[in-house]
Amino acid sequence: MGRFSHLKHVYVFKNGSNAKVSTPFVKEFSEIESEVIEHTPQKIVRYSKYPKGFELLVEQYSDQVINRTNYPLKKVAMNKYVVELPSDQL
Repeated sequence: MGRFSHLKHVYVFKNGSNAKVSTPFVKEFSEIESEVIEHTPQKIVRYSKYPKGFELLVEQYSDQVINRTNYPLKKVAMNKYVVELPSDQL
């Protein structure tokens, strides 16, 4: 996935863990640009670009979900994460 090689932060969740990534800097859902990269019976791959430069690639399989991001995620509670924006994006 050369196009997404800059997404260096990788988070793997078991399917059904209901992990949530908080993006409080998004005011309207329409601000998020999303694209389905691949949709097969084996996996779904979706790329999203958020305000403030945050990017997320989600690879969903039957047993796990892999999130790849350009900014790190901080765990704030069980299965709850928040995007750590760089200081120039605050």
